Amino acid sequence: MSPITKKRKIGDFGPVASSDHFRDLYELREIFCRMMDEGTCGICSALLLRTHTTECGHSFCIKCTRKIFRDPPCCEALVHAGCPICRRDITCRKDHNRRLILPRSIVMEKILGHLKQWAVKLRARDDAARAAGQKIDIDSAWRRTVYEVASFQEDCDEPVEDSSWDLERSSEAESDWEENEE
Repeated sequence: MSPITKKRKIGDFGPVASSDHFRDLYELREIFCRMMDEGTCGICSALLLRTHTTECGHSFCIKCTRKIFRDPPCCEALVHAGCPICRRDITCRKDHNRRLILPRSIVMEKILGHLKQWAVKLRARDDAARAAGQKIDIDSAWRRTVYEVASFQEDCDEPVEDSSWDLERSSEAESDWEENEE
């Protein structure tokens, strides 16, 4: 006789579940929430899908970075601006067509892409819980922003569009912007 094996569902710890496992899961969730808080543009608060990190260490989306360095046309190879967060002088190079050269952080973009998938699932679960009248544990800035916009929409007669946190459309907007950029 062969032993009967039972397939486990994801998240089913079976007989080995302990408070340590749940504490670890809670800590991982906290880490993801902190990463989402840090993974937003310091200017527009949108999720950083294409990111540029300045010399002072602050990260902004490419679109906002281009706005920071917007200046009158000049032939200088370097453009200077102040960081919107710490006001430190930051520089950026221009190519031969006077377009900004903005190095991207590919690793950061990949990590944030995975975080976006997690955030979409968490937001769907939060929306379902709110629709069922359940209280949501809002423990991070990005979830507070989403929740406050949703609460405001319920109180208003007209719908409010919060495009900075529309996670499903943010990647479409980025790809549209990339096409227009070239």
